[in-house]
Amino acid sequence: MQTFMPSLLFTFAEKPDEVIVAVKRAVELNPLDPGWYSGVLGRALRYARRFDEALTILNDYNQRNPGFGVVDIVLTYADMGDVEKSRQYAGILLSTRPEFTVSNWALTQNCLDPDRLARDKRSLLDANLPE
Repeated sequence: MQTFMPSLLFTFAEKPDEVIVAVKRAVELNPLDPGWYSGVLGRALRYARRFDEALTILNDYNQRNPGFGVVDIVLTYADMGDVEKSRQYAGILLSTRPEFTVSNWALTQNCLDPDRLARDKRSLLDANLPE
């Protein structure tokens, strides 16, 4: 946990390169990966604009834990400019988490850059997720 905690702080501070290193080290130290390491790593890869890697990690996370990582998949496709795929995954998100709303999601986000949060909210709304 001591190795993983800095990755959470680096995520909130939007330092994706540091997150990637810390999460990979946490996985090495804990072979019983609790799964949510993948969510943090996937988001860091998205922030680092390493979209293909992010999608690989996030899709694997969703396969192992249905419904998890899908918000970041929606946002990754939005960041890539693929509105169709973003909307496709928004539908998948709602099928596994029908109570999801952008407003409630935004309340759970720790993001140093308010512009990023605003862009992400806009991307989720553009993907036809409920406000």
